Amino acid sequence: MNIFRQKYRIVKEELKIFGRIYKGVLPTVRSCGDFWVKVRDDAVNNTWNYAFATYLGYYCVDEEMEFIDAVFFQGQSIVAVSSRFHLSERLSYFWCDTILKDLIALAVDCGLISFETDTAGKEVASAVDFEIDENLWTQIESLVSKSSKRVQKNLRHEVEAMAIATLTETKWRDLPEKYGPWKTAYNKYNLWVKSGLWKRIETLLNCEKQRE
Repeated sequence: MNIFRQKYRIVKEELKIFGRIYKGVLPTVRSCGDFWVKVRDDAVNNTWNYAFATYLGYYCVDEEMEFIDAVFFQGQSIVAVSSRFHLSERLSYFWCDTILKDLIALAVDCGLISFETDTAGKEVASAVDFEIDENLWTQIESLVSKSSKRVQKNLRHEVEAMAIATLTETKWRDLPEKYGPWKTAYNKYNLWVKSGLWKRIETLLNCEKQRE
């Protein structure tokens, strides 16, 4: 995997963690860069919070803050964001790409990531883990059984693999071996997307995520 893409993944994951802390803040204080300046001043130097708050407080205009909130904090799709901000989908992707490049540069300055080795990216992939609790799995299993009467082996691990790949930006090929062959999960995911089943499962996963 391209080293720069690995850094994208690292930054995206850390930005999501940061976003969960401040989820819902941007829409109410988006005209006040001072809020993020204070967050930055309260953060410890050379931390992700420091880097992100620096970017939001010193480099972003209001519209850019809203865009970051929608894409990274709220997890909206590029298509939805394009419509919301009256942007073309191509421009939205370009904007997202530019933001990540800027954040990578700040992260490098803070000593959070380096381009000298791809070890960090590999560590992120190997550390990925996701387990569906019993209550949530009962609901998901019920949805799957209604769509197929055939007994499916390793179904739980496959669904967990799908969740990792779609909710954490992990590449399918980088899924940990404990979840089984990545291509098996990938092929089943594509079938479920086409049938509409995955959309229903994803709704359950997102509801659980919001309760955390």
